Amino acid sequence: MTTIEKIRQSAIRHFAREGYDGASLAAIAGDAGIKKQSLYTYFKNKDELFLQMFPDVFQNELQHITGQLENRSGSHLKELLFSLLQTFIRRYQTCDSTRFLIRSSLYPPEHLKEAALHHFYNYWDQLEALLLPLFRESKRQDVLASDIQEETAVSAYLGILDSIYIEMVYGGEIRLQKRLETSWPVYWRGISNRNLGGKKIE
Repeated sequence: MTTIEKIRQSAIRHFAREGYDGASLAAIAGDAGIKKQSLYTYFKNKDELFLQMFPDVFQNELQHITGQLENRSGSHLKELLFSLLQTFIRRYQTCDSTRFLIRSSLYPPEHLKEAALHHFYNYWDQLEALLLPLFRESKRQDVLASDIQEETAVSAYLGILDSIYIEMVYGGEIRLQKRLETSWPVYWRGISNRNLGGKKIE
């Protein structure tokens, strides 16, 4: 692993666990095996280091989601979407890059808010683009209710994910599970074709 890769790994870990304000450049450098002064050879300041984490983190998350979708190809849309929600929760609990993504997007430092949200909304748009073909295929197979547009169903799904993000950061495990258990059934009943009888997507 190169020095800059070690710095990036260390920075993601510290920003994810301690936030922008709590993360120390000295600690980031130390965990990367260099002195703080050497950090400035690669990044001019803390702001630049923080912002440069976004593209790689978001790309890694999208690649993981793509792999998840490919591995569950052929699954019923209901099973696939619920599994994805559980994956997001699990990765937030165990993966620094996911924790960085969510925490940094929900409360970025005020002076970097515009830049951070620009990265997040780009990720959000790409996530929507990944999910939309699944909903279109399900629409063709009459899995979705006839009066539900695919774009509307995707947008509502991302709304559930957004609320889960908030509970992961602020609410704790009990509130998170309550949010998931109450919002998911209502969402699925709202978009699904109830006359289909749970037909499996081939």
